[in-house]
Amino acid sequence: MEKSVKGKYGIVVRFVTIIVVGVLVVLMISIASRMYVNTPSNAQATIKNSKTNMSMQEIQAFNSTFTPYEGKQARGTGEYLFV
Repeated sequence: MEKSVKGKYGIVVRFVTIIVVGVLVVLMISIASRMYVNTPSNAQATIKNSKTNMSMQEIQAFNSTFTPYEGKQARGTGEYLFV
């Protein structure tokens, strides 16, 4: 036999359960709508726009973090970094 929630906390437990289920449904709808809006064509357009809006100085500033390591061999792996 299954015990049902009775007593003075029974209504609170049911109310909290309904709230939690409602929050989960809202989160699932939110995530699904974001996935729908961010289609590959929109993402590709965003990437292209960000590339064209960057100045050469911004590109060089970003790449300066990696350029010292170009062509250097990682120790013990036999692989080259950032090549």
